Amino acid sequence: MTVARQKDLFTKRWRQARAPDPSELQIQISLIQRLGYMALPNCVFFHVPNGELRDKRAAAKLKAMGTLPGVSDLVFIYNDAAGGLQVLFLELKARGRLPTPAQAGFADRVCKLGCNVEVADSIDRAVEILENYGIL
Repeated sequence: MTVARQKDLFTKRWRQARAPDPSELQIQISLIQRLGYMALPNCVFFHVPNGELRDKRAAAKLKAMGTLPGVSDLVFIYNDAAGGLQVLFLELKARGRLPTPAQAGFADRVCKLGCNVEVADSIDRAVEILENYGIL
């Protein structure tokens, strides 16, 4: 939790105020920026653009093209320490938010296939997860 000082509009006194937690979008952009500054020779990663609001026509077209509800925000395909090919699905959430039923269902399906699924609610947690898997 970040604490900042702000001046009260009426009393003109300084007080401590809790800064808002970053949104899922802010966490993802920060993570991608951080990853952009690093060399990741053993990894390819990409965003799955399943979310966002769309008009009915675009949504129908994407559904016909195979859009799958619940797919994680980021996919990492990488070689582990033993040289084996691995896949990590990383779902990013704003602090206090939980995966949707569709996201939990997707996670169950890919775990049964031997893939890894993780959920992070902060940039620090996302980096920690990537370090634990040997991606960073």
